[in-house]
Amino acid sequence: MTTATKKNLTIVILVCLVGHFFWIALYGSRYLSNDTTKIMTIAQRYTFPIFHQNWNLFVPGPKNEHCLLVRFKQQQTWSAWEDILQQEYIKRRKNPCSGRDALVLLFSSNLHQVVYDMSDSSVVLEALPNKNSFKVLDYSVRQYLKMYKHLPPQTPYEIMIVKRHKSEQSACYLKQLSIY
Repeated sequence: MTTATKKNLTIVILVCLVGHFFWIALYGSRYLSNDTTKIMTIAQRYTFPIFHQNWNLFVPGPKNEHCLLVRFKQQQTWSAWEDILQQEYIKRRKNPCSGRDALVLLFSSNLHQVVYDMSDSSVVLEALPNKNSFKVLDYSVRQYLKMYKHLPPQTPYEIMIVKRHKSEQSACYLKQLSIY
């Protein structure tokens, strides 16, 4: 190996190491600020698949029989109901390095808590129940709709949570919610 090749290889390795530590430091600094810029998104997409332990690393993915359905108003009509947890789970399975683990885990955990707090009979609610699990789920869905569906403020949306246990099924329909 010639001296020039060694020098070039050393420079490439040094640049890669500096870049690697830069992205890790930037990702670590996101805990100090609520910065949601594009560079922070890139840092998360670089760091998350490498350093975060996946929940299905040692066990298969959880069998979630519950549904988190969301619809929103587009122009004057309602969109079709979308099971956003299932959509995110499928996207995560197709590309494990996409950084969607956090969304799947967030929705799965929130849905589990809400289902635990739900009654066994189906209900239609005009306002959010005064339970933290419902508030956290609503906040998560609202942020998801703003970030991934690019919905503007004042867009109405609705959530339906379908709880399935053995052969029984019940639902909670949250009406008249709005993005703010």
